Amino acid sequence: MHKLLYKEISVYYERTIKKELQYISETFPVLLLTGPCQTGKTTVLTKMAESGRKIVSLDNPTMRALAKNEPELFLQRYVYFIAGTLT
Repeated sequence: MHKLLYKEISVYYERTIKKELQYISETFPVLLLTGPCQTGKTTVLTKMAESGRKIVSLDNPTMRALAKNEPELFLQRYVYFIAGTLT
Protein backbone atom coordinates (compact mmCIF):
# COMPACT_ATOMS: atom_id res chain seq x y z
CA MET A 1 0.00 0.00 0.00
CA HIS A 2 1.35 3.42 -0.99
CA LYS A 3 0.94 6.41 1.21
CA LEU A 4 0.43 9.71 -0.52
CA LEU A 5 1.86 12.73 1.20
CA TYR A 6 0.09 15.98 0.51
CA LYS A 7 2.04 19.16 0.81
CA GLU A 8 0.03 22.08 2.06
CA ILE A 9 0.01 24.86 -0.50
CA SER A 10 0.02 28.29 1.01
CA VAL A 11 -1.17 31.17 -1.14
CA TYR A 12 -1.04 34.75 0.07
CA TYR A 13 -3.28 37.35 -1.50
CA GLU A 14 -2.24 40.98 -1.23
CA ARG A 15 -4.75 42.96 0.79
CA THR A 16 -6.17 46.23 -0.47
CA ILE A 17 -5.74 47.70 3.02
CA LYS A 18 -1.96 47.13 2.95
CA LYS A 19 -1.06 50.75 2.05
CA GLU A 20 -3.15 52.13 4.89
CA LEU A 21 -1.72 49.64 7.36
CA GLN A 22 1.83 50.51 6.24
CA TYR A 23 1.17 54.24 6.71
CA ILE A 24 -0.32 53.72 10.18
CA SER A 25 2.53 51.39 11.14
CA GLU A 26 5.11 54.00 10.14
CA THR A 27 3.23 56.85 11.83
CA PHE A 28 2.19 55.34 15.17
CA PRO A 29 3.94 52.96 17.60
CA VAL A 30 0.80 50.82 17.99
CA LEU A 31 -1.62 49.53 15.37
CA LEU A 32 -4.90 47.82 16.22
CA LEU A 33 -6.57 45.73 13.55
CA THR A 34 -9.98 44.27 14.30
CA GLY A 35 -12.48 42.38 12.21
CA PRO A 36 -14.33 39.11 11.71
CA CYS A 37 -12.64 35.78 12.42
CA GLN A 38 -10.63 34.04 9.72
CA THR A 39 -10.27 37.08 7.43
CA GLY A 40 -6.47 37.27 7.45
CA LYS A 41 -5.77 39.96 10.05
CA THR A 42 -2.88 38.10 11.68
CA THR A 43 -1.60 36.91 8.32
CA VAL A 44 -1.37 40.39 6.80
CA LEU A 45 0.29 41.85 9.89
CA THR A 46 2.77 38.98 10.06
CA LYS A 47 3.68 39.44 6.40
CA MET A 48 4.14 43.19 6.87
CA ALA A 49 5.91 43.19 10.24
CA GLU A 50 9.38 44.63 10.35
CA SER A 51 11.98 42.82 12.40
CA GLY A 52 11.67 43.78 16.03
CA ARG A 53 7.97 44.60 15.71
CA LYS A 54 5.77 42.60 18.05
CA ILE A 55 2.40 41.19 17.01
CA VAL A 56 0.05 40.59 19.93
CA SER A 57 -3.12 38.63 19.33
CA LEU A 58 -6.07 38.85 21.69
CA ASP A 59 -7.31 35.45 20.51
CA ASN A 60 -5.73 33.97 23.62
CA PRO A 61 -8.38 34.30 26.39
CA THR A 62 -5.75 35.01 29.04
CA MET A 63 -4.21 37.86 27.04
CA ARG A 64 -7.65 39.24 26.17
CA ALA A 65 -8.67 39.20 29.86
CA LEU A 66 -5.44 40.91 30.87
CA ALA A 67 -5.93 43.64 28.24
CA LYS A 68 -9.53 44.16 29.31
CA ASN A 69 -9.12 43.97 33.09
CA GLU A 70 -5.59 45.29 33.57
CA PRO A 71 -4.77 47.49 30.54
CA GLU A 72 -1.77 49.17 32.19
CA LEU A 73 -0.22 45.83 33.08
CA PHE A 74 -0.95 44.51 29.60
CA LEU A 75 0.80 47.50 27.98
CA GLN A 76 3.73 47.25 30.39
CA ARG A 77 4.46 43.80 28.99
CA TYR A 78 5.03 45.38 25.59
CA VAL A 79 6.41 48.80 26.48
CA TYR A 80 9.83 47.81 25.07
CA PHE A 81 8.27 47.17 21.69
CA ILE A 82 6.20 50.35 21.82
CA ALA A 83 8.92 52.72 23.00
CA GLY A 84 11.79 50.94 21.31
CA THR A 85 13.88 51.02 24.48
CA LEU A 86 14.13 48.97 27.61
CA THR A 87 12.30 50.44 30.56
